[in-house]
Amino acid sequence: MAVPVLRTIERKIKDEEIFEAITRSVGNEAFVPRVKTLMQSVRRTYVTLFTERFKKKLPMELLWISALDPRSAELKHLNHEETKMAIAHLTAAVFEMGNDMRATQSTSEEDTRVAKDSSRPPSAAKKNVAWLTEVFSGGTEQYVEEAPTVADDKLKDECDYQVRQYLGDAHGTRVTTDALQWWSTRRGKYSIVEALARK
Repeated sequence: MAVPVLRTIERKIKDEEIFEAITRSVGNEAFVPRVKTLMQSVRRTYVTLFTERFKKKLPMELLWISALDPRSAELKHLNHEETKMAIAHLTAAVFEMGNDMRATQSTSEEDTRVAKDSSRPPSAAKKNVAWLTEVFSGGTEQYVEEAPTVADDKLKDECDYQVRQYLGDAHGTRVTTDALQWWSTRRGKYSIVEALARK
C-alpha cells in the first residue's frame, strides 16, 4: 500500500494549481500574492525533498510488496518497467517462500526420521566412516552449490502459476475491499503467495 500512497502524494504536491481554490476564496486581498508565493515555495521544497527521498531511491521491495494487496495488484501505480520488475521480484520472492516452506517440511520429516532412528545406536561401520570423514576433510565440509533439481523446476512452475492465478483473481478488486477479508475467502487457493502475504 506504501507505493500507491507515495505516488498519490507525489501527484498532489506536484500540482502547481493546488492552492488556486483557496486563494480564489479570499478574493483580491493585498496579501494574496505574497502568501501564494510563500505557499508555492514551501510546495516546491516538499517536491524536492520527496523526490530526493522516494523517487530516486524507492526500494524494490516496496514495488513488489504492494502487489500483495489485492486492491493494488494491477500495479496501475507503477510505470511499465517498474511493473515488469515488480512481477519478476514477486515471483522470485514466492519461489523463495516456496523453498523455505519445502525446507521446513523436509526438516520436520527429517526430525521425525531421526527420532525414530535414534533409538538404534550407530553401527561400527558408520562410526568409522564418520571418523574417516572428520580426519580427511579436516573437520570441514566444502560448500558446493547444487544445480537446480526437478523438484526446483516443479516448484518454480507452481510458483509462476500461483502468481498468475493470484494476479488474475485480484484484477478489478475494488479499493473499498477489505484486503484481509479478500485473502480469507481465498485461503489455500494460492498457498505460497498467501504465506508470503502473511509474512
